[in-house]
Amino acid sequence: MSKKKGPAVALSFIDILFAVVVGVGLTGVVGKPWVADFFANVNALDLWVFVLANTVVVASWVGYHKMMAGAPATDGEPITEPLDPEIRTVQGFLRFLIDIVLLFLYFRMLVEIDHPILVLGVIVWVFVLYVGWDCIVITEHPIGKRGGVTIMWAIFFLAAFLVGRYALSPANHIAWLCLLLGSIDGAVSYRLQKWHKTFADSIAVWISAKQDSLLGRFRKKGIQPLRIYVAGPYTADSECKILDNVRSAIDASLKLYQKGHLPYVPHLTHYIDKRAQELGVQIPREDYVRRWDMPWLELCDAVLFLAESPGAIEEVQVARRMGKTVFDGDPGAVPEASGAG
Repeated sequence: MSKKKGPAVALSFIDILFAVVVGVGLTGVVGKPWVADFFANVNALDLWVFVLANTVVVASWVGYHKMMAGAPATDGEPITEPLDPEIRTVQGFLRFLIDIVLLFLYFRMLVEIDHPILVLGVIVWVFVLYVGWDCIVITEHPIGKRGGVTIMWAIFFLAAFLVGRYALSPANHIAWLCLLLGSIDGAVSYRLQKWHKTFADSIAVWISAKQDSLLGRFRKKGIQPLRIYVAGPYTADSECKILDNVRSAIDASLKLYQKGHLPYVPHLTHYIDKRAQELGVQIPREDYVRRWDMPWLELCDAVLFLAESPGAIEEVQVARRMGKTVFDGDPGAVPEASGAG
C-alpha cells in the first residue's frame, strides 16, 4: 500500500493554482453581456469558448485527482496504483513540472476567450502535455487503455484546430459555434472514455499496448503491497466441508503472502466461534458479518473472490460499491508486489 511521508505539499500547491486559475477566469468575464443576460446572448462565441476552456480545466482537475489517488480494476482495466504526490523521484519532478506548465496554459485559455482559434491551439498543446504526462506515469506503473485514449483525443483536438485555422472563415458564426460545441463534447467524452468502457476502446487498447511495450521496460517490477480480503464459501453441510473451505481460504492467503501482499481471512473466525461456544459466549452470525468482517473489508484495498456463496457474493458486491479491486478465483492472477520474495 502506498504510504505518504508527510503532508502532500506538491498536491496542495497544484490545487491552489487550479483555484487561482479558475478564479481569474471568472473575474475576466464579469463584464460580458451573456453574464447579465444569458438567453439574449446565447449565440456569443466567447461564451462557448469560455465553457470549453472551463470544461477542460475542471475535467482536468477531476482527472488529476483520480490519477493521483489510483483506481480499481474495472471493465478489464488493471489496477492503477496511487501516484506519490510529492517530488521524490525523477518521474515525480517531471509530472510536477508538466502540471505547472498545464496550469499556465489553462490560465491562457481562460483569459483569451475572445480568440477561439488561439484557445483551440492551446488545447492542442494541453493534450500534447497530457500524452507526455501519461508516458511518465507508464514508467511508474501500467495505466491500461488510458494512454491510448489521450492520444486519440489529442488527434481529435488537433483536427478541430486545423479545421478552425484553415477551413472556417472568421465570419462563419454558425460553423464556429458548431466547432466549439463539438469541442466541448470532445472534452467531456475524453474524460468519460478514460474511466468507462466505450465502443472505441479497442483502438485505445492497441495504442496503449504499444506505449507500454516501449516505456514499461523502465518501471520497477511489481505493484505496492495490497491489503486483500479473501472472500469465499464457508458454510457447508458438514464440519469436514466447512474445514475444507477454511483451509482453501488459508491456502489462498498464503499464496497472496508469498506474492508480498497482506491478506485478511474472515474464515479464521471459525476457530474464534468454536472457542466462543466452549466459553459460552454467544456471537450471532450477523455480528460476525456486520461487526467483524465488514469493517475489515472497508480497510482492505482489494478482494480475492475464491468461489460463489451467498456471503462471498455479498462481500464482493459491497467491495465493488466501495470501488475496490476484485480479483476472481486464482491468487496467481494477483500481480506480485514490489520486493516480494
